[in-house]
Amino acid sequence: DVLVLGHHGSKHSSAYDFLATLKPKLVVASAGFNNRYGHPSKEVLARVQALNIPFKSTVEQGTLSFVSRNQEMVLYTRRFERTWLHRNL
Repeated sequence: DVLVLGHHGSKHSSAYDFLATLKPKLVVASAGFNNRYGHPSKEVLARVQALNIPFKSTVEQGTLSFVSRNQEMVLYTRRFERTWLHRNL
């Protein structure tokens, strides 16, 4: 259902045919904000858009958390929270 792109969504991470065959319900790219490589790449974003696959990126949405609630998967995003400062005990 959810495909996490390889190598932060670099231009060679996911070919069009691969995405078309897999047909994920959501594609996720994990990349640092304002990264020097421009990940996720414009080429991959164009492929995902051409296939009408919903897309989320940590660059835009921040931390992405998938939580199971009453047999349903819920996606939470936290863009402006500094979650790395919180300690879970």
